[in-house]
Amino acid sequence: MSKDAEGPGPVVHRLAALFPVVAKALASGLVVSEEIHAAYGWNVAADKHLAYQLVRRVAVDWLKPHTQASGEAASLGLPMSGLVIRPKSGDVIRVWHSNDGSLPRVDTEAMRMFCSQRPIDQETLFPEVHQGAGSNLAIVWNAKGPDLTRFDLVRPAGASGPIAHVDWRVNLLGRLASDPGAKPEDPDIDDDDPE
Repeated sequence: MSKDAEGPGPVVHRLAALFPVVAKALASGLVVSEEIHAAYGWNVAADKHLAYQLVRRVAVDWLKPHTQASGEAASLGLPMSGLVIRPKSGDVIRVWHSNDGSLPRVDTEAMRMFCSQRPIDQETLFPEVHQGAGSNLAIVWNAKGPDLTRFDLVRPAGASGPIAHVDWRVNLLGRLASDPGAKPEDPDIDDDDPE
């Protein structure tokens, strides 16, 4: 069975050291966003896109050694484009803000390709069809003030039109709170990925 056919347990275990790094990057971004809004007297609710872009901007710096793009300009872009992390495990992890926990709309070919992996139950039936090195995964997050209120690991599996299907979802918030001994400084990241 390929890693792509793994259920959530082995995937969460394999990537456990990465989750505190991403959570800390987002939390740092939330603090900066709140500070900037407070300094200018801006209401966060008046322009949520700016708030999330500031969070993403700070997270880009925190995660720069682990993101797909290299160079300052390559790592930025639109806030809805998320962040891309490529661990040595072969997984591809996209990080997106989501109010309701859903994945972004499947409106682009890149998003369609990201979501086009078989559900786990089909992989076990037809293991020879796809022998990928890892899974395409998403971390979807939300926050209230400086606190994360959602931090879910999601495995997409296809789409119907613009709606991504979810193969499985794991709420990681409790795991982050209960694992203070996690080593966020030592995630298994492939820093040499040329993409």
